[in-house]
Amino acid sequence: MLKILWIISLLVVSNQVYAKSKCELEWNALKTVQSQLRHKSSEYLRKKEHQKHNKYQNCRKGRKKKSKSYKTITTYKKQTKTYKKYYSNQYARNSFSNSPVKMKSKFKGEKQDAWIQYYKTPKECFKPESISKFSKCVDYRNDKAKEFDAAWKNK
Repeated sequence: MLKILWIISLLVVSNQVYAKSKCELEWNALKTVQSQLRHKSSEYLRKKEHQKHNKYQNCRKGRKKKSKSYKTITTYKKQTKTYKKYYSNQYARNSFSNSPVKMKSKFKGEKQDAWIQYYKTPKECFKPESISKFSKCVDYRNDKAKEFDAAWKNK
């Protein structure tokens, strides 16, 4: 009788130890995010900490991981390809949709297409090293835009 009690208690203890070692990666990831959160608090870190906490709790309780969602695309040759969906519709990435910055162009429609073909940015204007160089690049672009506009009207 004593042997059976020892075996049962050993099984209970070993199961807890196994569960702890199985979820150790999730625990360490959670602690890492929490330490980052102590130094710098941001919405991104709070969401990440919440996700890591849920992952750890699911592991500890023995719940299965969520199944991955995949998107299947059929091409014009009737070949089927499967891609992993990285973003759901809720988190679709559109960087300018909620931005307070409004993007405007100098020209519209067909004239804009012609402007894109006409104007090529000089190499030194891709990453200007000073404000004076930036100013010269803007002036250069404005001069070219005036030339283009005059040529477009004469056309």
